[in-house]
Amino acid sequence: MKRILIRCAAAAGIGFALLCVLTVALTVLDPEGMKAARERAKAARADQKLAKKSPDESGQKIVRHAFTKGYTMAKLGAVKPSSDEVDALARRAANELGDNGGLGFKTQWKSAFWNGWNKGD
Repeated sequence: MKRILIRCAAAAGIGFALLCVLTVALTVLDPEGMKAARERAKAARADQKLAKKSPDESGQKIVRHAFTKGYTMAKLGAVKPSSDEVDALARRAANELGDNGGLGFKTQWKSAFWNGWNKGD
């Protein structure tokens, strides 16, 4: 057992050393190619970061729906709903909007609902 572990560790070390040598060789032999590869990787990371920051359209639809529902209910003089009633409204909204109604949806919907309720009250 001990010999197998030693052989595995030696193979991993040799593989790591070969990868390091290959990287150094590519950097020395093709510096422009490596520079271009680094720039492409940097651009790809920037694109991913931008994609995470840009708001998705479904999120805007959820907020608009919930805000409108809360605002309208408050303006029409509805009794302030309990937490369970707001949960039911969120589930119904998930069905209407074609969403699975997960925790992120409910949290976003409830927050927007109460913002609308407070504006309409």
